Amino acid sequence: MLYIFNTNHGRTVANIALASQLFQFIFIPIASAVEQTNEHATATVSNYAQTQAVNGLEAWLNQYGNSRIKTHYDFDAEKFDDSLIDMLFALKDNGSDVTFTQFGYRHYDNRNTVNLGLGYRQLDEHYLWGVNAFYDRDLTGQNDRVSLGGEY
Repeated sequence: MLYIFNTNHGRTVANIALASQLFQFIFIPIASAVEQTNEHATATVSNYAQTQAVNGLEAWLNQYGNSRIKTHYDFDAEKFDDSLIDMLFALKDNGSDVTFTQFGYRHYDNRNTVNLGLGYRQLDEHYLWGVNAFYDRDLTGQNDRVSLGGEY
């Protein structure tokens, strides 16, 4: 029979060592598993909350046009990481031609970029053609870009 807390002085040191080993091999792994489970549960809940918030915002924005949102909040670093929002709204759409505007924001690799565009597309019997102009601003590096384009 094993007595962990034996009052016999000859066995006290051995029993303390045995109790220490039991603590290391049984209780520490259990505590670690509980901590990992808590971290996993927290991550799962936060990911679910982020997904629901993004889906709700996209659904609301899609009443007015097309939107795409991707976001990731790093709870360890307490900051948003690798996130974007794109919105495309028709200013005029009569079925065969559309005038539209596009807005965007991106945060990648600790850089913030915004863009704004305006375009026109027309669908004729045999072809689709269009023109567009865009302005991009790298807020982090203070860079600007303007582009003009056409498509056929």
